[in-house]
Amino acid sequence: MESAETLLKVRDVCQRTSLSPYTIRRLVTRGELRPAIFGGRFLFASSEVQRWIDERLAARPEPPQGVPW
Repeated sequence: MESAETLLKVRDVCQRTSLSPYTIRRLVTRGELRPAIFGGRFLFASSEVQRWIDERLAARPEPPQGVPW
């Protein structure tokens, strides 16, 4: 038996990403996040949200040498 994917509401995605609901909707419009739509609600697979986060982390530049953080 396959395990069910956890689905997240927009507010859950906001909590995981520290982004606003408006920004989440913009990402959907641009095709960067792909929701499932049930009853007019956006629901996001937790793996989809994690994929998006991982892509952002991989694309970030390295901090300059000598920066203490």
